[in-house]
Amino acid sequence: MISIFAKQNQLSDALRFLTQERVNYPHQASFLYQAQAEILMMMNNKKAALRLLDEAIKNIPDDPELIYAQVLLLDPFVERDRLDQLLTLLLDLEPNHPAYLNAYAYTLALQNRHLDQARQYAEQALEMEPDQASILDTLGFVAYLQNDFATAAQALQRAYSLSDNPSIGVRYARAVYMQGDLSNFSAILKQLQQKHPNDAALEPLNSLLLPKTIH
Repeated sequence: MISIFAKQNQLSDALRFLTQERVNYPHQASFLYQAQAEILMMMNNKKAALRLLDEAIKNIPDDPELIYAQVLLLDPFVERDRLDQLLTLLLDLEPNHPAYLNAYAYTLALQNRHLDQARQYAEQALEMEPDQASILDTLGFVAYLQNDFATAAQALQRAYSLSDNPSIGVRYARAVYMQGDLSNFSAILKQLQQKHPNDAALEPLNSLLLPKTIH
C-alpha cells in the first residue's frame, strides 16, 4: 500500500493510512511508527519524523528499534547529549547487538572523542559480523583517527571490497597515503576514478598527488 501511495505521489495519504493502521493493529505500532518516519523523511520533513519518533518512544518505551530509528536521524554534533543518552540506553537493552555497537562507535568517531571506547565497540561488533562492510568501515575510521594507519587500511580495504562504496574507498586511499605508499595510493585513486567517475568525494584525493614535474 505504501509503495502504491508513493508511486501516485500521495505520501500524505500514506501517513493517514498508517495512523489508522496503528489504531487497528496496536501490536504492530512500532513497525508502523517507523514506516511513518521513513515517509516523512521521503517528504524531506526530518523535524516531523523526529517528533513522531519522540511520540512513539513515549508510547512504547524501551523499544530498541524505535530508539535506533531516532539515533539514525539525530545530528551527531548538534544532538550529542541526546545521542549519548539513546545509544547508552540501546546498549543497556541489547549490549551485544552489532548494529547498535557500530552506531555508537561511528558516532564517537564522527565526534572524534572516546576513540578507545569506539574501537572497543567496533571490534566487538566485528566479532559478531565479520563480513559487515559498515562495521569494517567504522573500525577503519576509528583506527585512522588513532593514527593506526596499517589497521585502518586493512579494515577499509576489506570494507570497500565488500561494498564498493566510494566514501569507503576514499577513506581507504587516505589510510594508504598516510602509510607513505604513494604507488599503491595512485593505483587505488585510479581505480576509484574508473569505478566512480565524476564523484565529488574523490576530488580531495587529487590534491594529495604532487605534479610529475615536482621532484
